[in-house]
Amino acid sequence: MTVHAFKQGGYPLEVPLLDDTSVLVRPMAPEDAPGLLAFFQALPEEGRYYLREDLSSQEVAPWWAEDLDYSRALPLLAFVGGTIVGNGTLLRSRAPARQHVGEARIAVHPDYRNVGLGTVLLYQLMVLANEAELEILTFEAVAGKQDQAIRSAQWLGFTQVAQLRGVAKNQESGRHDVIVMEACLGEWFKWWPFRIAVSRVQVRFPW
Repeated sequence: MTVHAFKQGGYPLEVPLLDDTSVLVRPMAPEDAPGLLAFFQALPEEGRYYLREDLSSQEVAPWWAEDLDYSRALPLLAFVGGTIVGNGTLLRSRAPARQHVGEARIAVHPDYRNVGLGTVLLYQLMVLANEAELEILTFEAVAGKQDQAIRSAQWLGFTQVAQLRGVAKNQESGRHDVIVMEACLGEWFKWWPFRIAVSRVQVRFPW
C-alpha cells in the first residue's frame, strides 16, 4: 500500500472566528517548541487531564518538536498575535492494515473556546486527511467533559461508532464514557454539502 504524506499546501491560513478574532493556522515547525510548551502549560489542569497526550512537560514538548515526522503525524497550530491558542494533530497508524485510517486530536486554549476554533482545526484535519487519501478519520472525546467537541464533530459529519463505557477516570475516581466517532472521506467528503459551504465562507463554526 502506498503511503501518501500529509500535504502542507495552502498554509499559513488566516481564519476568522465567531467573535471576529483572526487566527493564523499552519503546520508546526521545530522552533515552535517553546510556544507549544507554554500553550499546554496554560491549559487548566482538568483540561490537560483528559487529553490523549499531555505536552506540558519540559522534556516532552521539545522532544516532540524535534522529532517531527509529517508522514506519521502533522500538528497544526493556531496563532493569535504570535501566541499559540490551539493545536490539532492528524495521526496515521504505522500498521499496514490501518494506514487508510487517521486520528484527529484537538486542544484549544480556554479563552478561545465557543468561538469556532476547535471546529476550524478539526475541519482542517479532515481536509488534510482527505488530501492524503485516507478513507476514515476517527475522533475520541470524553462524555460529560468534552461535550462541545462531540457536538462540533457531529456538526462536521462525524458519526458515533462506539461508546466505551466507564473507561475514562476523572480526578475524583469517578468514571466517564469515551465516545468514538468517525468521518468517511474520499467521495463522501468531496460531495459533502458543508464542505462546499465552507469553501465559500471560510469557516465560522461553533466550539
